[in-house]
Amino acid sequence: MASAACSVSESKAELSTHGKSIYKTSAVVFAANIAYLGLGFLANLIVVRALSPQAFGVLSIALALLIILQEVCGGGIDVTMVKFASEHQDRAVSIYRTALQLKIIVNASLAIILWFCAEPIAQLAFRDASVALPLQVAGVGAFGSSLYTFLLARLQAEQRFFAYSVHRVFNNTVKCGLLALLWWMGALQLTQALWVTAGVFLVSSAIGMFWLDRKELLPIRLESAASFRSLLIFGGAVTLSRVLFTLYSRIDLLFLGHYWTKADVAVYSVAGNMAYLIDLCTYSVILTLLPHASRLKGAEDLRQYAKRTLRLCSMFAAVLLPLFLFAPFITPLLFGQRYAEAAGLFRILFAGCIGTLLVHPLYLILYARNRPMMLLFADGVLVITSVVCNLTLTPAWGALGAATGSVIARLCGCIAIVLLLWIELRQPERSHNLKTV
Repeated sequence: MASAACSVSESKAELSTHGKSIYKTSAVVFAANIAYLGLGFLANLIVVRALSPQAFGVLSIALALLIILQEVCGGGIDVTMVKFASEHQDRAVSIYRTALQLKIIVNASLAIILWFCAEPIAQLAFRDASVALPLQVAGVGAFGSSLYTFLLARLQAEQRFFAYSVHRVFNNTVKCGLLALLWWMGALQLTQALWVTAGVFLVSSAIGMFWLDRKELLPIRLESAASFRSLLIFGGAVTLSRVLFTLYSRIDLLFLGHYWTKADVAVYSVAGNMAYLIDLCTYSVILTLLPHASRLKGAEDLRQYAKRTLRLCSMFAAVLLPLFLFAPFITPLLFGQRYAEAAGLFRILFAGCIGTLLVHPLYLILYARNRPMMLLFADGVLVITSVVCNLTLTPAWGALGAATGSVIARLCGCIAIVLLLWIELRQPERSHNLKTV
């Protein structure tokens, strides 16, 4: 009994000692993500100004598919790599190699398939052969992105957050610079915008290798089957969860592109770009708290983590409220009067994004308890609700129906996560040993 009390006391002391440094790190990473978002926003603004609504709508569909492919091709493996390498530092190099090899195999395979099957997919999904090239470029971009996110995850695992922040910002710096140069030269068309978006991931990945010890990458040899299997035990569930959420996040746009015009997609994409600022806050909190939350096992410590995280996210929500209030003035000012109606769509999306900001950082509790499979229930609720809402609302109401369906689905997913956490924290502690290699 005395030993248990001592353990709880030490855990609380750790939370108190490291709490401030954790939130300082969160602030640094959030600042880098804001810079990343600002440059990405500027790049989107350049593209919106340069392309016609029809061309921008095609580009938006390609970007939506690229984001889905990024998750299919190993977003969950990055999360698992950070968790395992932090816990098993003596095996970190093997874990890094295993994760990288998994991502290369999956990404290269999907990129090749998409390259040769792009035209029939374009005809079947969008009834438009002109979407074939964007699909091919999305495959190339996903391959480059898998290398780029691997480097970010490794820097995160090594807690090199300054290097992480610099590398994070560098990608969109290059992208924004190239798009601006092409626009200034009068050469920015849809094809150029597509290849710049995909190509910068490869450039960033090549340069980012200088952050690493190249000796650790050589000799290049295939890791053991046991290593692959170990990462897939945890990473498979995380990957599937992230894929489902990313699929949900693009279902509205894809349904809108199927039933309505590319110009409607463009207006809706502008609203989505504004809503992404809120999702970026959520992502920043999750990214910086993952290593800390993974070390918390006691139910009381996890409850305290939930309370502190909820307070932090509430502060972010309050700071973001002016976006909702001033959306009718901000939208035409930044994107032009032809996208003014996107302000109303953003105001609808705002409610769902705030719900995600308040609830989703709490699901790290399930990672800490080695229960990522539980999230699949919440993500399943999210996707099914989104499909039903978009089938019902989007054909008749267009962008308004897509936005409404998105919010309904997000709130249902948040309710499911809260229910899962309530059930999990009422359960006795389980063994958390996990063989990694």
